[in-house]
Amino acid sequence: MVSLSVSLPEDLKADLERLAQEEGRSESELIVEGVRFVVTSHGAGAPRIPLFRSGDPTLAERDAAEFRGYTPSEGGLSWKRAEPTKRS
Repeated sequence: MVSLSVSLPEDLKADLERLAQEEGRSESELIVEGVRFVVTSHGAGAPRIPLFRSGDPTLAERDAAEFRGYTPSEGGLSWKRAEPTKRS
């Protein structure tokens, strides 16, 4: 972990001390939980488009061509060859 110094208003510090005492947790644990909640609720860490810049304007078209005939597997984390459709 990284150490960080934070200035709190006196009333908030008193509330933090009281809550830590009531829950049997450290003030540091509660602060980390609060920061994690704020960061998560604001979507920080979520991927942003574009994920990267290839510098190749034809990459998307070539990617689509390479995956033609494949379908996402269960869960969508990998690809499998699509079953050929039977014609009657």
